[in-house]
Amino acid sequence: MNEINSDILRKSQLKMLEILIEVDKICKKNNINYWLDSGTLLGAVRHRGFIPWDDDIDICMLEEDYNHFLEVVGKDLDSNKYFLSNKSTDKNVLFKYSKIRDRNSTFLENEETKNELYHQGVFIDIFCMSYIKNYNSLTEKIYTILLKIKDLIPERGKNRWCKKLMKRIGICKLANYMYEKYFYSRVNEGIIGYKYSFVNTHQIEVIFPLETIIFEKYKFLCPNNSHLYLSKLYGDYMQLPQEKDRIWHAKYISLNEKCYFEKVIKK
Repeated sequence: MNEINSDILRKSQLKMLEILIEVDKICKKNNINYWLDSGTLLGAVRHRGFIPWDDDIDICMLEEDYNHFLEVVGKDLDSNKYFLSNKSTDKNVLFKYSKIRDRNSTFLENEETKNELYHQGVFIDIFCMSYIKNYNSLTEKIYTILLKIKDLIPERGKNRWCKKLMKRIGICKLANYMYEKYFYSRVNEGIIGYKYSFVNTHQIEVIFPLETIIFEKYKFLCPNNSHLYLSKLYGDYMQLPQEKDRIWHAKYISLNEKCYFEKVIKK
């Protein structure tokens, strides 16, 4: 496969930016809140755009906004150019969140091949955030262990039988039950985080009311206190990583080649 160079990476970043602009328009039209997350927010603060070696865009929405977005995106998204990919629209995907994919490109991440049975266009990630209850440390530890067991099971390859075994044992159901009973809240209790995860939890006032920030010369929504948000995720986030750690996750990008899903499966 072709080696990715900085020129191809930059062009794919600009394609992702086009998708983000489209999503921003849909959100404004429908009064939906979102905010830049993770490396995208870090790039906005530290570089006023993409981290030079970053190969994705991440945004978050609170659960009610996320669900609203999924309701309206079908009629407001330009379906000739973009595709909503999640468990409902793209049944073979391995993730629980959503992606907006470009329909005329191919983007392969590290372990992917060109003939996967799901969409592989250039994308942005849209994560669902939910309210979280105040919880005790023991319950968190048990839940975290269950998540780690789930993560040890490969999604693809010759050991997929392990995944089936874990499902039969009930690891996934137990983890979901614990989340719903002990952590998930339908009302604002002051903490929010990725649904079914503890990777990115924040006090509600760190995020709301939302502010705006410049990213690649465009204004997008961001957390109210980006400094606290990023400090929790990265520590001293203004410090550049060593050059050996400045890596991207993609192994192949083509901006003029439709992916296997578009060429074969979706027909």
